[in-house]
Amino acid sequence: MKGPTIMKSKQRLRALFYAVLMCLTLSQALYSKEKPRDWKDGVLLDSSTDRGKRVVPTQYGSISARDDVTYYNIDDGKMIYVVARSLKSHRDRSLDVTINEHVQFAIEGGTCYLRDAEGKEHKLSVEKKIAKPAE
Repeated sequence: MKGPTIMKSKQRLRALFYAVLMCLTLSQALYSKEKPRDWKDGVLLDSSTDRGKRVVPTQYGSISARDDVTYYNIDDGKMIYVVARSLKSHRDRSLDVTINEHVQFAIEGGTCYLRDAEGKEHKLSVEKKIAKPAE
């Protein structure tokens, strides 16, 4: 008699597991949707990199590590944005963008999202906004 009861409880447990899994998947899909970004077209005026070092403690003392920052100047016609990207790892590289070429970017508060030559989004920080004089 115990055999059918155990089978039914395993089936119920499996059905409950799949129901919970489906609810979690649906809730993640509903809440993870990013709002569409307000993309702007601009011209990359300049880029520069400040080389730096930082001290990182280890169990045997400390080591010197990379602490570079690359700045990008973007002109959208009304405003010039100076945005920065931190390069801390040896794998970090400057973005694949060309000076005096058009770029797409979005500003959300103190964050800038910049698309590189392949269209990949990169998150940078807005360091400065310079208003262009009215003509």
